[in-house]
Amino acid sequence: MHETINFLSQEVPAWYELSAKDGGIILRIDQSAVGPLIDRDWEKAPIVGSIRKEFNLSEFISPDQGNWGFGGVLKPLEDSSNGWKSWEFKLPRFKTTLPNQETPQLYSFELRGTLCVLFMALQLRHETTKQIHSQLIIIEGLAVGRDLNDGALSATLTPAMSFYLSNQKEGGELQQLRQAMMDADQYMWQEDNPSSFRKHDFRIYFNPPKSLHLQVPGDACGLDPEHMYNPSIDYGFRLCPHNVDNSCQQLTLLYALAKLHDLARAE
Repeated sequence: MHETINFLSQEVPAWYELSAKDGGIILRIDQSAVGPLIDRDWEKAPIVGSIRKEFNLSEFISPDQGNWGFGGVLKPLEDSSNGWKSWEFKLPRFKTTLPNQETPQLYSFELRGTLCVLFMALQLRHETTKQIHSQLIIIEGLAVGRDLNDGALSATLTPAMSFYLSNQKEGGELQQLRQAMMDADQYMWQEDNPSSFRKHDFRIYFNPPKSLHLQVPGDACGLDPEHMYNPSIDYGFRLCPHNVDNSCQQLTLLYALAKLHDLARAE
């Protein structure tokens, strides 16, 4: 039986990481954690069958076959090192017909369905890794659906991330998250000159020592710290969704979290 870990109060060696890159996200997983993911019989997992049936998706490909997930949306990278194995996925481009005639909407469901399954599996902790850095972000939930609020996304920012945030200033490098969200939105919608009104709907609010709020276009749409969280920098906290209704909002916020990971890891 594995020891129960409180990720809000305890630091643990990293077992996966996110990194934002040119309209896509790189997912790095510690090699010791990849084995159990390869051994898993994905097609027998109820969540896989449910998502596959709901959105009429193709089979869920195992990571040992190279590409990974519904439709193989996660592509392996050759630059795996330091005990990591890496995959990359691109955000959907909603105004583009893909070369294989797959619609952007279908690709979006394949991608979100894959991430929903994968982040759920990654929460089932394995043996402690030998990574020297602490886990920074844990994606707790990524919804996939067609209805309102079916774009929900939630995450735990660990004590190590709280420490990074405590060293930031309002108006400092965290403003790069705003640009990252605009870049992700522009990539998905391919708008070279988005309206100035829309630009102002991307906002970052940071209240020291660690309170972070991310906002994207929508009805007060974004991620906010959970109510009554512990303000101490020795504790992590959860970012909870508010009116995150669709895939574009969800993936824009996920891209911002990947950028946040990049900033914190660079310290």
